[in-house]
Amino acid sequence: MLKDEKRKTGDCGEFLVLYDLTKKGFELFAPMNNGSLIDIVAIKNDKSFKIQVKASNKILNDKLVFDIRRSNNVYSENSFDVLALVDTVNNKVAYLKWEEMYSRSTIKMRTSDYNRNFHSPHTTVHYFDDHLEFPYRVNEPDILVAH
Repeated sequence: MLKDEKRKTGDCGEFLVLYDLTKKGFELFAPMNNGSLIDIVAIKNDKSFKIQVKASNKILNDKLVFDIRRSNNVYSENSFDVLALVDTVNNKVAYLKWEEMYSRSTIKMRTSDYNRNFHSPHTTVHYFDDHLEFPYRVNEPDILVAH
């Protein structure tokens, strides 16, 4: 039963990312099998990004907790480009560059601005709402204008 619930949370997370990236103007592709290290390929203006989705509905002490390990495989630095973290409680998606996160097994993100100014300066604190934009710049293509 627990595995079923985890799969449903993951499926909802992937659908929310597909919806969010569609609204952001990406063309999207998803692998046909569940064994892929990549959940989504997103393309915009001839730039492509490999995306891994992790969803959570666990909020502990005002923090969302994401397990970013893979059961059969270990993600490496170049496994994908973007980690999409989905808050399935509030239906929101945060995006992080994978190259900055690959050495971690869990990520905790604050769900609000509570105590934003009271954390140690030596600790990196991630606030979910600070990461709602896609982390790579995808400029609009140059438009050729006929004179």
